Amino acid sequence: MKLAAGILALGLAAATAAQADPLFDAFQSLCVKEAGDSKASLTAAEAASWQAVPDTLKQQIGGGLKLQDFDARMKTDAAGISFVIVGGQSLPLGDQLVPVHLCAVATTAAAGDAPKEALAAWAAVPSNPAPGSDGVGYAFSEEPTGHKVIEKPPNPQDPALKALLASGKVRIALERSAPNLTVLTYAVVPKL
Repeated sequence: MKLAAGILALGLAAATAAQADPLFDAFQSLCVKEAGDSKASLTAAEAASWQAVPDTLKQQIGGGLKLQDFDARMKTDAAGISFVIVGGQSLPLGDQLVPVHLCAVATTAAAGDAPKEALAAWAAVPSNPAPGSDGVGYAFSEEPTGHKVIEKPPNPQDPALKALLASGKVRIALERSAPNLTVLTYAVVPKL
């Protein structure tokens, strides 16, 4: 009986490990853990053997992103190329643009629905369409009890919204997919 329980436990552990998603794992360890700190995200990537992106490729990546203080690292394996991208930008939150520090991880490897499902489970708030794409986005405040959804703000001048933005607790998470690219983005609204 004990042997059967042990085998069952090993089987469950193996099944759980097999369900881990490499892109979401990179999102957690390089972006979320570093809470929007670009330098810390790049240092963590380098510690995990991500390499500097060649200048010509870096220009191609950065050209369409319009990020301030843009930088990136990459790694390759048999499945494809993965990137971690950091910088500053403005993203829509309701009807207004807010400045953010962002960290994104992307892969050319076939990712399926696993990153999207992992992001939804982690965000644990209702989704909204991601701006300008077919992806999904999540806006929430980081609270001691977990993520608290940010409803579409009714008025950018609302004192409660201004206080929330000033708190430094606002986060935006996005998932975007294209035929040969899946991107997970974590954006932190700095204290305003």
